[in-house]
Amino acid sequence: MDPKPTPRAKCEHTRSPVLITRRPLTLTAGSASCPAPLRAARLALAGDPKPTITGLPGFTPVVVKIDWPDMGTPAIDRADWQWLVKRLKGLNRPLHINCAMGHGRTGTCLAIVGHFLGVIPRGADPVAWVREVYCPDAVETRGQITYIETVTGRSVLEVPRPPMGTNPTPSTYGGTGSGARYPDPSKVERMGTPNRDRDIRGF
Repeated sequence: MDPKPTPRAKCEHTRSPVLITRRPLTLTAGSASCPAPLRAARLALAGDPKPTITGLPGFTPVVVKIDWPDMGTPAIDRADWQWLVKRLKGLNRPLHINCAMGHGRTGTCLAIVGHFLGVIPRGADPVAWVREVYCPDAVETRGQITYIETVTGRSVLEVPRPPMGTNPTPSTYGGTGSGARYPDPSKVERMGTPNRDRDIRGF
């Protein structure tokens, strides 16, 4: 019988946004239960249920949703990220990034967005940077680490961190054994580059 998991204490980003940087734009991150800062464009890494946001009277929120499965990676490539970050910078608004719990998808996205914003020091490990400035438990799977390396072209020495309240096993977190629950992104058939005008509506 497996030992009972020992849940970790709730992270700060489940209660309030964590400030990542103020240059070249104000960047915050957190979980879906954490309120986004006022006026911030929101990059929602949609799971199930999908995060939603409602605007104030006379205020139009900007919400960009990426189809991104929990514990997985999205079917978008380096060129898509470069395009997206350029558009986000051009909004002249703060940016808030969130997924359901604020660890795997949020940490992965922060590593990539931080790279393209130029806020991660040259030669630095992007996952180590995210864990230092945001949350020590960010980026949960081997597949997410591989995706970060592929998109940013940087080397990652950090190892995956299991989700809160679970016991890690090699086959569960990006492994390729018969018990793997989450596929290795390199073995998943890609759906091609998304149509940006169709998939990122109203942006």
